[in-house]
Amino acid sequence: MFSLLISIYATNDMDSKLYLNLIMKYSIILLSLFVGVNMRRYKTIIFDIDGTLIDTECRRLARKICDVYHLLDEDEVYNQLFDFFSECDIRLQSIKVKRDYIYEIASDVISFLYKEKICPIKFIDNMDKLNTLSPAKEGAIELLQYLKAKGYSMIVLTNWFKKPQIHRLNNLTMSEYFEHIYAIDESYLKPHEESISRIFNTYNRDDCLLIGDSLTSDILCANNAGIDSIWLNNNGQTSPCNNQPTMEVVKLLDIKRTL
Repeated sequence: MFSLLISIYATNDMDSKLYLNLIMKYSIILLSLFVGVNMRRYKTIIFDIDGTLIDTECRRLARKICDVYHLLDEDEVYNQLFDFFSECDIRLQSIKVKRDYIYEIASDVISFLYKEKICPIKFIDNMDKLNTLSPAKEGAIELLQYLKAKGYSMIVLTNWFKKPQIHRLNNLTMSEYFEHIYAIDESYLKPHEESISRIFNTYNRDDCLLIGDSLTSDILCANNAGIDSIWLNNNGQTSPCNNQPTMEVVKLLDIKRTL
């Protein structure tokens, strides 16, 4: 290869020289970007839980709810659960969250509760218990073991309440890997900047990397806070130009190539 470069420069072919200069220029730029991303030394990894470490698939939850409450229309339950979580994101995006607000939204949105005379408070509590049975995402435990062995501090930033999330992490033997769990109890939902800014009271902002599966909560939250992020692209989506992750992976274990 080097002999080819020398031979090109030894000629008087200006077009070839110009072309070679452009190749070398952009190769250096791409290499510097690659090295800059991959050689940066992060110290603190911020993990999302649902859809990132734990496979909380809404269809599976709908099926469990149908079994527990003897409901026949799984599609209806699924659609209303989807609407419930979407409505939570809309109504709670700019206020500090209280569990009573969740009960209220469930009562307003999930119509089969009224139809079947199911108490919204008991329903949300039961939903938490059912979610405790959700499986880990493929590669989650192996990745956590790898990162712990590499000396990273790991914490959780979740858009749900602390107590049920601890139960779920305990059930999957994940709790031991995390120094702290930042939940929505008396705080804000991601991507609100105050949902993550409290972390920087303990951890250096410049040392943090956020890993999550949601563009609209996790990646936008990282971008709002000015920290790097890895997007776990579970569904083959395309990220919008105005909300780009620092890195993108399809599987959790792909992160081992970067960290």
